[in-house]
Amino acid sequence: MYYHFSNLFYHIETKSGTGIFPLDLITGSVLASTIPLIIGILVSSKIKGKNLFIGFIIGALFFLFFDLLKQTSGISEARINNIIEVANYLGFMIGISVFFPLIFSKEVKTNLYIVYVWALLGVGFHSFGEGSIIAYDFLTGETVITLTQVISYSLHKFAEGLAIGILLYETSKEIRDVVISFLLSSTPFIVGLISSLYYPTSELSTIFFSIAAGSTVFLLSYLLTRNKINDKLLLGIMIGLSFIFFAGVLHSI
Repeated sequence: MYYHFSNLFYHIETKSGTGIFPLDLITGSVLASTIPLIIGILVSSKIKGKNLFIGFIIGALFFLFFDLLKQTSGISEARINNIIEVANYLGFMIGISVFFPLIFSKEVKTNLYIVYVWALLGVGFHSFGEGSIIAYDFLTGETVITLTQVISYSLHKFAEGLAIGILLYETSKEIRDVVISFLLSSTPFIVGLISSLYYPTSELSTIFFSIAAGSTVFLLSYLLTRNKINDKLLLGIMIGLSFIFFAGVLHSI
């Protein structure tokens, strides 16, 4: 069973064409992206056992980092051209270093807030790239999506929401901040999706993925140096790696 992106919820195949506004593509993609994200944010507010779930974040970030690195560094076959590769490298360095100086000589709560903000922006950059890729694939007419891929993508977004929420609730539990977190992490996906429908390019998405990859290195460095290694943290890392790996396996089925 499969669906073209142009008819995500229908057993109908159509050709992608100019002048057609794919409302079903946008609706289906946005729902698959935003609903798991907000569920992850809300679920994280009920979580007990901080070390276990910090470990989950670290494990998920490890897998996400290697996946993003493969897409943007030329390790895979997806090399584009020298200019884009330089832009990807600059984006990666921005992701690593832009907030790094700010976490020195700051109090712990301020540091945590900075890390949370960068995690939120990192998810936003990643989401923009995902939206761009989905729109680009739709316009090229090459991508067919399966139900297992929808589930895989939803699990991935749930993990992102969980990570955002765990960091968010360490700094604030106000409804306003929860709503802002959701909007800042989900809106870039919609912007990337719609903008690429009118200006399709795969190069732009890799630059945003590079910034997201850099932000994962920043977050991993911070979390690994500020949390004591124990059995719960290690168990969480293994669960996080296994969870995202499972989502990746589903995507390939």
